[in-house]
Amino acid sequence: MEAHVREWKIRRALVRGALQGEGEDVQALRTEAKKHRSEGFGWFVDAFDDVETSEILTSLSAMGIQTSEDEFRSFADELPGPHEIAEKWSAQAQLTDPRQVELPWLAARTLWARWLGDKLSLETATDSLEAAIAEFEGADGARKGDGALVPIRRLIALSEGEREVAFAIADELPFRLWAWILEVLRDTRDAADLAGWRDSVEALAILFPSEPVLRLVHARFLAHHGAKEEARAEIGAALAGNSPESYQLCHASEAHLALGEPNESLAHAEAALLLADDEDDDREASGILRRALVALDREAEHGSRVEALHAQRRRDVLARRKQRRKQERKKGKRRR
Repeated sequence: MEAHVREWKIRRALVRGALQGEGEDVQALRTEAKKHRSEGFGWFVDAFDDVETSEILTSLSAMGIQTSEDEFRSFADELPGPHEIAEKWSAQAQLTDPRQVELPWLAARTLWARWLGDKLSLETATDSLEAAIAEFEGADGARKGDGALVPIRRLIALSEGEREVAFAIADELPFRLWAWILEVLRDTRDAADLAGWRDSVEALAILFPSEPVLRLVHARFLAHHGAKEEARAEIGAALAGNSPESYQLCHASEAHLALGEPNESLAHAEAALLLADDEDDDREASGILRRALVALDREAEHGSRVEALHAQRRRDVLARRKQRRKQERKKGKRRR
C-alpha cells in the first residue's frame, strides 16, 4: 500500500465530511477540490467511481500508459493486486501535472474492481470494507441494533484469520479502525444478536490479540444488554495474568458501572488514577472516579480522594526511584 493513497483517502474523507478536521483546513481542502474539478482533475478528489471505463483508459493513455481489459487480466494473473499493476504503469508514465502521480493507483483499483470483481486483492478488500462502514455510519440509528455486525464480519472474512492482513487493511483506511471497533462496541444499544457479537469479538481477539481493552469494552456491551455473568467473565479474562495499565483499568471501571457495581468501579478507578502517567490518563481516571462516587451518592468526596491519590502516586514514584538507585548501587559494588 502506497502511503500517498492513504493520504489521498484522508483528504477525500475530509472533503466529504466523513472525517472531522479543523474548520480552516477542511475549507481549504474543499476550495482546492473545487479547483481540481474545474480543471478536469475531478478524479483527484473523487476517484473514478463515477467515471466511464473508456474515460479512465483515455486518461491513462494521455500519460503514455496503454492498456486493455485483456492485458489487465493478464497482469492480474501474474501480480497480487492493483498496487503492483500501478507500480508497473508508474514506471512508464509521462507526467504533465504533479497530480497525475495518483492516477495509475486510483485507476488500477477501479479497473480491478470492475473487471475482476470476484478476485479479491488487499486494496479492493479495503475499499469494500470502507464502503460498508460508510454505509453503516450513514444509516439512521447506526448505533442501535446489529447493523455494525455487517462491516465487522466483512473485516473478519476479508482478513481470513491473518493478523498481517487485518493490520494491512487497517493501515490503508482513512480512520483508525481499532478505535472505530471499540466505539461501536461501547455505544451500541438494543442489539438482538448477542451470539453474533460474541462470535465476532472472539474472531477480533485473534486478529488483535495484544489488547485486552476489546474484552473490557465487550463486557460493558454485555452488561448493557443484560448478560451480566458473561460480562463479569470478560472482565476477569481481560485482567487475568496482566499488570493492567491505567487506561485498561478505566475500561474495567466503566464495565462495572454498567453492571451496577459502583464499589468495584470505584476500586478500579482509584487504581487507574494511581497508575496514570500523563494528563489524558489522569483526566479520564478522575472522571470515571467521579461517576463511581456519584453512583454511590458520595460525589462530595471526589476532590479529596483525587488529591489523596495524587499524593500516593508521588510517594510511589519516589519509592520506585529509591529502589532503583539502591539496585544500581548494588550492581556497582559487585562490579568492583
